[in-house]
Amino acid sequence: MEIWKDDRGVFREWFKAKEFTDWTGIEFNVAQSNFSLSKKNAMRGIHYSVALSGQDKWVTCIQGSVLDVVVDLRRESSNFGKYLLIELNSQKGDAIYVPSGFGHGFLSLEDDTEMIYNLTSEYSPENEFTLNIFDTDLGIPWPQVNPILSKRDANADGFRQRFNTY
Repeated sequence: MEIWKDDRGVFREWFKAKEFTDWTGIEFNVAQSNFSLSKKNAMRGIHYSVALSGQDKWVTCIQGSVLDVVVDLRRESSNFGKYLLIELNSQKGDAIYVPSGFGHGFLSLEDDTEMIYNLTSEYSPENEFTLNIFDTDLGIPWPQVNPILSKRDANADGFRQRFNTY
């Protein structure tokens, strides 16, 4: 998405439903929007929802930068267990679409990194799960850092344990 800068600062449109639908063919109806503020080396995820209605996400970084990961958790997919790792940087205005059936997580690369998310379904604790972000079966090549993790994320199941793929 384009970023406009002038003497006052910055302006950015980060989501337009019609453009998203034209681009993807998917109707994205926002049910909830979230915000996170992270310290450098904070890691969040890998989070995913099994809500019956599904949960798509539109995610962008509005301050700082992250290494963002999306993992295919659809058993029937030929890409099951594979990931995409990209940098989202507030200076570039990039965003990423995370479809239902995918896990999402990130590593904050700077202090005071701010992320915002649009979701197609509301948070439902009984339908929300976490995978170990360092799981060797996923093999995500994170940089060597001293990570800051929530207790939930630090104790998350591995991919094989969660999906019984032995």
